[in-house]
Amino acid sequence: MTINGTGFRTGAGVTVSGVGVTVGTVTFVNSTQVTAIVSVAQGAAVGDRSITVTNLDTGTATLT
Repeated sequence: MTINGTGFRTGAGVTVSGVGVTVGTVTFVNSTQVTAIVSVAQGAAVGDRSITVTNLDTGTATLT
């Protein structure tokens, strides 16, 4: 998935809420974009998820 925003830094991590969703490799593209490989298990519930990006300095932003 591609996440656009501001203030991203090298080493940023991504989490997605909910059971059955796994975040793999996260790639810092630039200060306004990171990408993440996300896997969704076959039995995972359908619905809205929160996506959080965390910089190494512990600054976070969440999209719900």
